[in-house]
Parts: sequence; C-alpha cells; structure tokens
Amino acid sequence: MTSTESRFLYNVIWSWLGVVVNVVLGLILSAILLRRLGVARYGVWVLLFSTILPAPAGFRLILRAAVINRCARHKARHEWTEVNETVDTAIVYFLMMSAACCLLALFGRHAAMSLSTIEPALQHDARVLMTIIALSVCRSPRAAQIFAASHGVSDAGSIQPICSALANLPST
Repeated sequence: MTSTESRFLYNVIWSWLGVVVNVVLGLILSAILLRRLGVARYGVWVLLFSTILPAPAGFRLILRAAVINRCARHKARHEWTEVNETVDTAIVYFLMMSAACCLLALFGRHAAMSLSTIEPALQHDARVLMTIIALSVCRSPRAAQIFAASHGVSDAGSIQPICSALANLPST
C-alpha cells in the first residue's frame, strides 16, 4: 500500500468514526432531552429545529461549493487577490443570508405560532426557542468560508498559498 493510499484509508476511517460518534451522541442526547423536556416539549423542540435549520444550512452548502470552485480556478491561475475577493464576497453574502433568515425567524415567530398546531400552553416556549434558533443562524461565517477557500486552493502537500491570501481578510 502506497503512502497516498494509506493516508486516504486513514482519512476515511476517521471520517466514518466521526459519523458514528455523532450518531451515538445524537441518540444519547435525544433520550436525555426527551426525559428532561417531556414528550410535548420535545416535540416542539424537534419540530422547530427541523423546520428552521435546514434553510440556512442549504445556503451554506450552496455557497461553500461555489467558493471552493471559484477559489480552485483562481489558484490554478495564481490569482491570489481574486481568491481574497471571493472569500470576502462569500462572507458578505453569508452575512446577508444569515441576517435575512434571522429576521424572518424573529419577526415571523408570532405568525408561525398562529399557523402551527402547537398547544397554546407551549407557544411561549416555542417563541423563545425560535429566538434562540434565529440567533444561532447568525453565528460567525468567516471560518466556514475560509475552510471552503482552503479546500478549493490547497493541494495534497501544502496550504501555504491560501494562508498568505487570507491574511488580508478583515476581522469579524
């Protein structure tokens, strides 16, 4: 087995181990939450998380793929300034999408409660949970876009060029 094949196998094993750990933790935490919250409150928690979180995650996946593609193209041409511009633009787009999702969740939570079948006794808790979820959507986008850019421009041996290109990014 060559060194590249062994590294590939090593990475695949660690990746699958990460998936297994996440599944096991999810099952354990779900059982703990179900006991702590009770069936009705746990149902509200699952309903809101499964309804609100996929939209921003979808935006991140689409934007990440575009950043990887564009950074890889600019890297092939050694256009490091354009890599920096791509990452800066991605951060601005991500901030705008996050802000829009956050505002929609914050200002639409009362309308969402009137459209839902959540018991009136649990609607206050559901509004608070929607606020927490909306604020979590607005977390820092810089790291996600930097990782996407580094994936797009790094080759098997070195990540040096992207580090120098991203040194000019403004702090968030």
